[in-house]
Amino acid sequence: MLRDEVVDLIQKRNGNNTDETLRNDIINEMVQVQDSILEGDSISPWFLLTEESNAQTTVGDERVGLPADFLMPWEYGFLFRYDVSLDDPYIEMQREDWDLIKEALNSAGTPTHYDISGEYIFMRPVADEVFPLRMRYIARGLSLAGNYGTNNIENIWLKYASDWFIGEVGAIISEQYLQATSTKVDVFKAQATRGRERVRIKNVSIEESNKRRVIG
Repeated sequence: MLRDEVVDLIQKRNGNNTDETLRNDIINEMVQVQDSILEGDSISPWFLLTEESNAQTTVGDERVGLPADFLMPWEYGFLFRYDVSLDDPYIEMQREDWDLIKEALNSAGTPTHYDISGEYIFMRPVADEVFPLRMRYIARGLSLAGNYGTNNIENIWLKYASDWFIGEVGAIISEQYLQATSTKVDVFKAQATRGRERVRIKNVSIEESNKRRVIG
């Protein structure tokens, strides 16, 4: 669903489909819900997993910047270093506590270990040449920010989890903006609960499949 279609739907379900100010309030709440509730949830949905993202080291620099949309590393393999001499050239780098590897691998050479802090990947040993890197990670969905009628997109959350999204936002609008009856608020909250559970169940199924492939 497009963002503005969701806005219209939430307004109609609340019996208020003409208030232009409320439209933009709904969009603002969508932005907040995506950032703090959906992408702050313990579920890391399959649809947020990126394809491979490429980067490279800089000689003498222990850091590589994280992608702008980075949310968290993929638990089945995040950072790989390319070695052209190998038949299977992508070698998974090992994540360890930075204080440990900073002291234990305090030299220049081929990076083998890393940690993540802030907006950077920190690696040791410090790269003594340019090494191609590949990452797979859980990414943030595209922002839905913008007034009604602008940036009217379907981001990844609206494509795969619109039921959960609508339930969370609808409950906030009903309860905090329109002071609706508890019954109407509860309808939205129930939808959010069902939507989250649907995503969780499918995510568990996909994670189990990934585990079998890794073990195999």
